[in-house]
Amino acid sequence: MTSSTPAKKRLTFSVDESLHNRLKAEAAAQGVPLGTYCSAILDGEAKASSTIEELDPQTLAAMPLGVLREMCAELGERKPANWQRSITRVNAEIRRRYRTSGGR
Repeated sequence: MTSSTPAKKRLTFSVDESLHNRLKAEAAAQGVPLGTYCSAILDGEAKASSTIEELDPQTLAAMPLGVLREMCAELGERKPANWQRSITRVNAEIRRRYRTSGGR
């Protein structure tokens, strides 16, 4: 008797830490595990987001500061739709962290 469910295979590959953090944040924003989100992207069912318009303030707050800075630089280089608003959102989060850390 053959199973109707196809066998699952594991893929292992390296990505930059900033990409990993961005994918992790996007998966969290959609409420799904990172593996599920990446599988959906590879299967063509989901699209990785290059804007932060879809990310809520809580997700931005959870992102490492380095990732926020990289996103800001990428937005400035690529200039996608609403890029100025996106940069404003990222900078607001960076400023919030600076204020709450006492300027350190």
